[in-house]
Amino acid sequence: MVSIENRNNVVFDLDTDSNYKKPSVISHDLIVREAYEEDDTSTEMPAAVSFVRGSRDSAYQAGIGLTSRLSTVIRRSLRLPPKRDSTVRQRTSESPTEKKPSPLQIVEEEKQTFTKYTDVKREPCPDQYGALKELQTLLRLNRHNHVKKFIRYNNWPVSHEIRAELWRVLCNNKDLETNKRLYVQQLDDLMKSGVKTFHPAFLSADGIVIHDHGLKQHGAVALQRLLIIIECVRPEIRYVPILYPLCAMFLHYMNPEDTFACMMRLLSQGHSFLLQSEVAMFASRFTILGLVKKHKRSIYNLLKRRLGTDDERKLAEVFADWAAWIFRHLPFEYLVRVVDCFLVEGHKMLLRITVALVYVWYKEKGKETPSSKWNSKSIEERTTEICTQVTQIAQNCPISVQTLLDVACAIRNLKFSTVERLQRQYEEKFRDEVSKRRAEREDSRRTRMPKRLYTAAFESVIIDSESASELMCALPSRFQLETPTLMFRLSEHGASFTQLWSLIDEAEQSLMIIRATNGRVFGAYCSASWLERRDLRERTKTRYFGTGESFVFMIDAQLQLPIVYAWVGKNSDRPDNCPQMFMTAGDKFLIIGSGGGDAIAIRDELSHGLSYPCETFGSPTLVPGNEFSINEMEVWRVIGTV
Repeated sequence: MVSIENRNNVVFDLDTDSNYKKPSVISHDLIVREAYEEDDTSTEMPAAVSFVRGSRDSAYQAGIGLTSRLSTVIRRSLRLPPKRDSTVRQRTSESPTEKKPSPLQIVEEEKQTFTKYTDVKREPCPDQYGALKELQTLLRLNRHNHVKKFIRYNNWPVSHEIRAELWRVLCNNKDLETNKRLYVQQLDDLMKSGVKTFHPAFLSADGIVIHDHGLKQHGAVALQRLLIIIECVRPEIRYVPILYPLCAMFLHYMNPEDTFACMMRLLSQGHSFLLQSEVAMFASRFTILGLVKKHKRSIYNLLKRRLGTDDERKLAEVFADWAAWIFRHLPFEYLVRVVDCFLVEGHKMLLRITVALVYVWYKEKGKETPSSKWNSKSIEERTTEICTQVTQIAQNCPISVQTLLDVACAIRNLKFSTVERLQRQYEEKFRDEVSKRRAEREDSRRTRMPKRLYTAAFESVIIDSESASELMCALPSRFQLETPTLMFRLSEHGASFTQLWSLIDEAEQSLMIIRATNGRVFGAYCSASWLERRDLRERTKTRYFGTGESFVFMIDAQLQLPIVYAWVGKNSDRPDNCPQMFMTAGDKFLIIGSGGGDAIAIRDELSHGLSYPCETFGSPTLVPGNEFSINEMEVWRVIGTV
């Protein structure tokens, strides 16, 4: 359960913008509020995840920064050239007689914010900054190095008018308009569902950075809807630590549909831009340590002295919260410029910024003599102290944003191939350990938090209400708010594929339950419409369809409860490499799960079938002896909120 609290301690829900009213209550749960209001006997509530409604108050002016002695020292120590003018001048010709805007026009422009979700206003800016047309020309000519320099050295203020288009241009690809239409369609479905209180499941994972950097209240509502839709469209994505603050930053400058399209583009690039697995995030701290050891040896040696160990596992703990340093603690003006460069240079730029922040810590704290109490502290306490110091450096950055970027970019020969090699090496090293921790954590959560349905279980003639409830709890959370409805029952509608398809084709999702003549009960949740079998264009690419939310199950003979086998990609750090043969069908057959064998295969008529171990779901044979005869079969329509 998630409660979202704004900077005035007022909590709000996923209402539409047009109906938005400032709530008067102090706190409130953002998950199926109606269910709790109707059940007065409930005293047990799931653990809450607090959302940081950050502000952007900062001592720094956009594009100017703080000129300090430390900044000068750092530039000299790295032999950086004197800090350039904060802009790169346009190389386009301008007419000396160009008409200047009137004071009234300037006042009107100053009143405009970039979006209705933010209070960041467009303000008149000098003309000497690089122009959007120049950037578009460089992108069209595919001059990547020129684009990098153009973005690095054009220190546009947060209020510059170019920011209305800059990030969209940098994220532009051939699917941009398609993804925008997809968002509008998904949002329409979400609004029609009438559910106001829901949250993306991935936000409850450990290590997720949650900060909206001062969005207005209805901006945070829009952010929640955006994340829900991303999760629905890309259910295989279950762990992206910086997705929340990154989407929040985009909503300051563009509408949700553009933001969604940009996120789809970044997510499609794999780890080049966004780390998308728990093991990748865990390994990244060791990757950063490896980069520090190679490129900033003096910092590496200082860390060893301060911690009193050369154990790299303990040294890497210093960098465990590197994503929060950037996306939670950096001032808004700094983060905007970091995102500028990130959209061109990808994840490597975030690693550069992390090393730069640690370098600033080294220059400010490196020559200080630790207090007399330092030696009495444990390694864990020393690590915490250093992390706190770096966090304070990020929060109150003692150098200008341009100097920070210059320090980051001054790391010579930091190649993507090096980053990729280190990352891959540490992912392989810690994959089993992280998977084991995740499994233990999930087991612990299941033990602590009893499952709870917000609607009645469906009434089946094959399974009892307890098994029905367990199956409903295994469905994606957005499908747990409505009771499934019966579409087909073999004993009522007959053993005919023609009859089956005529009754279930229109369902977007379905739950199939089969009882064999030997008494074994098994089945599957199918996450796509069976009508997709007729999509000839898509079937020429692959005969299989569906998503990673699908699963198969069998009822344990002793416990009489379902054992669910989810898609193997859900627990994989490389889901794209996992088999995705979820479901396929023709006029006279259906198959659920494949790879090595079919989990459920029924052919000819609805009387006989086969079951074998399946690689897509990692499932064993669902019935002894592989072959089964159907005694009863039900197909239920699963009703979703999106």
